[in-house]
Amino acid sequence: PFNPDFNGASQEGVGVYQITTRNGRRMSAARAFLRPAMKRNNVRVETNALATKILFEGKRAVGIEYEQDGETKTARAGREVILS
Repeated sequence: PFNPDFNGASQEGVGVYQITTRNGRRMSAARAFLRPAMKRNNVRVETNALATKILFEGKRAVGIEYEQDGETKTARAGREVILS
């Protein structure tokens, strides 16, 4: 039977595979989206970091507090806060 969502309750059937590809080759989300974005001046990626608090000014998120290598650090955003 047709399966519109292979990530749903049943994986059996036929349908369109939901994968990330570029030029016909499988690609991770990091290689497809994150690596190109990291070349921009307004993007900073911190690894091995644990977000501990979202910083607010009123109802607006303006940054985060995070732990990295046993140290508490703060990052403020110019436009938006993205945690992943």
